[in-house]
Amino acid sequence: MSSRKHLLEPEPQLESAASHPTPVKVLVSERFGLVFVWVPKCASRTLHRIFLDMHGVETSQQNASSFYRHNAQMLQGQYGLSAKSLSTGEAIDLKTKHPEYKWFTIVRDPYRRSLSNYFNKINRFARLYRRDVYAWGKLRQFLGGPKAWKNSLSAMESMKKQISFEEMLLGLRKYGIRIDAHFMLQTEHCRFGEIEYDKIMRMEELTDSLPEFFESADADTSKLNLKKENRSIYASDHDAYFTPLAKEIVEELYAGDFEKLGYPTR
Repeated sequence: MSSRKHLLEPEPQLESAASHPTPVKVLVSERFGLVFVWVPKCASRTLHRIFLDMHGVETSQQNASSFYRHNAQMLQGQYGLSAKSLSTGEAIDLKTKHPEYKWFTIVRDPYRRSLSNYFNKINRFARLYRRDVYAWGKLRQFLGGPKAWKNSLSAMESMKKQISFEEMLLGLRKYGIRIDAHFMLQTEHCRFGEIEYDKIMRMEELTDSLPEFFESADADTSKLNLKKENRSIYASDHDAYFTPLAKEIVEELYAGDFEKLGYPTR
């Protein structure tokens, strides 16, 4: 029997939570006068680490975004560096209060972003709509021993064996992309058309555009390292994932991103 028939109905409370506007998530550097509006699956972890490096903050913690959460007071007080979740109005107020700050965001090819979600966030989809697969994957992770307990990759590998990329997209078509921030429109996260940016960069061109932008803002680029965090483990034939149906659904779900961000459809 096709696993598509096992997609579960969404839980009402989860749908209710997903109906609230997503916050505008920003990194603010008072020292360099920079505001980065970050979009999930668009180099956000990389930029979290780069901002720490630029300010001379040393940490052995691999998850830089977690480091911000646990050291917010120290980062603000000693380095003038902060991570905030703002409403649209609060973001506009910040821009009005500090007109000298340069605002930027990073966007990504919707095809690649959707596939990255499959490789790195299939667990979030399975937890909501394929709880049988989710439970099996977490059991496999548990059986992997202490080294596997802090790393969900083994669990996701098990989940991907039972949920194909096409099936995940069919689920998103059925239940909507607001089930989790990672699946939502990039243009909604960055409030495209509502917040004015000094620079909108494409992730595919980041190695050139980010250093140029930082230099134009007189920001420190001496420690700029564009090594990707949380790199998706793509198969060498990743284009094979984009069957006619998969392309159709991605183009349907993310039509707003294709149109407003200028990415061509295939």
